[in-house]
Amino acid sequence: MSFNRILRSSALMGGAQAVTLLTALFRTKLIAILIGPAGIGLMGLLNAFNANLWTVGAWGLNLSGVRMISSAPPEQRKTKEVAVRAMGRGLTFAGLILLILAVVPVGYMTFGSHEYSPLLFISGLAAPCMITSTASSVLLQSAGHIGSLARAQVTSGVIGFLLGIPAIYFFGELGIGISILLASAASAYATWKAARAYCPSGEAKANPDDIRELIKLGFALQLGGMLANASYYLTRILIIKHYPGDMQAGLDAAGYYQAAFALAGLMPGFIFSAMGAEFFPQVSAAASEHDARIITERQIRACLLLALPMLMAILTAGDWIMSLLYAQSFGKAVPLLPWFVWGIYGTLLSWPIVYWMMARGKKRNVIFIQTTAAILIGLTAAVLVPCFGIMGAAIGFCVSNTIYLCVMVVYARRQAGMWISNRTLRWFLFSGVSLGLGQLLDGLVSTVFLKLAPAFISTLICGAIYFKVMRSSEGKSQ
Repeated sequence: MSFNRILRSSALMGGAQAVTLLTALFRTKLIAILIGPAGIGLMGLLNAFNANLWTVGAWGLNLSGVRMISSAPPEQRKTKEVAVRAMGRGLTFAGLILLILAVVPVGYMTFGSHEYSPLLFISGLAAPCMITSTASSVLLQSAGHIGSLARAQVTSGVIGFLLGIPAIYFFGELGIGISILLASAASAYATWKAARAYCPSGEAKANPDDIRELIKLGFALQLGGMLANASYYLTRILIIKHYPGDMQAGLDAAGYYQAAFALAGLMPGFIFSAMGAEFFPQVSAAASEHDARIITERQIRACLLLALPMLMAILTAGDWIMSLLYAQSFGKAVPLLPWFVWGIYGTLLSWPIVYWMMARGKKRNVIFIQTTAAILIGLTAAVLVPCFGIMGAAIGFCVSNTIYLCVMVVYARRQAGMWISNRTLRWFLFSGVSLGLGQLLDGLVSTVFLKLAPAFISTLICGAIYFKVMRSSEGKSQ
């Protein structure tokens, strides 16, 4: 898997993700204007609730299905696809049952009453839709139909946005849950239709052995994600409980946390989306550990190249961007941004290694490391949020991601027999130094133009490298 192919696939999925992010930002802007920080906090809680339902209900199918199909011989892939389809149908029904069982106790645990349980249920209906979308996306990824998956994401993003905006405008807080459901339903339909067109099911029946393998492998791959999502949900609960007896203040604080978390995490989110769509199938199908390691290091460099300008802009002009995307009343979220940016920066190195571990590592290692990382997220939040409030949540995010980065680098050393290459390490350190200088400059200037200058310069440099790689690959192909 060449470096230019990684960049192309990242750009392709990134374009689709950019449309999704743009519609999400418009929806968020409307919530911020009509409802305020409490509405953003409520939206973050609903999304986190759905993320937990999806993680448990999908049972790691987004990873186990890709790994099973991509690593199978060509003549067996159709059989594996049938198993993924059957597993997806069963998990969708299981997700609905899980929602029914969880909505009342989780609602009471989160809000201290059943006032928001109907809203949780409406938004939670998105989880079965997300599971259906996951199964369809697995088929498209494994077959290499990245363009079709990208088009489905664009279509569903636009449709979900157009349907969801009136719901928010007319129904307020209830409309937030309705908009989340409509967006997920549109995604489920679009990806299902694409998978039906490009990956026809045929008449074969699912092999019980394949189903059992998906269940076993899915448990290993989803346990860490399930605990991590639970820890992030716990963080939001701790933020609300930090203001006992004042639900409005708690939701406002959760809104500031969500705004900073989303701004730092969703802007480079298209890179992680592309990583799951193209990189994971390729590293799963790599012929040798040497090839898998080369693919992983190229993915790390691609992540750094594409993410640096965005992280730089958020770090140096976060106050202006926060006001633009949300509202001026979200000033309390701005001090959280540097901690989230540096936490995300660490994931640019650790996440490709995580995907490599999930694709190539032993199940027990995957379970141990992912579980440890998830517990670490919860512990840092439990210690820091009661002491420092939402600032403690942001610091905990950075600290836990930094420790996780160190753990993954050491694991890569033990598994592959060598450290990250000097070339990749230089890219990582240069990006970090650039971000540090940008943050230092931000403290010395006050105008928006000067604040955006480091992001503009990094965009020019990264863009020049990108086009140089593209021209070099085209010259070799001629």
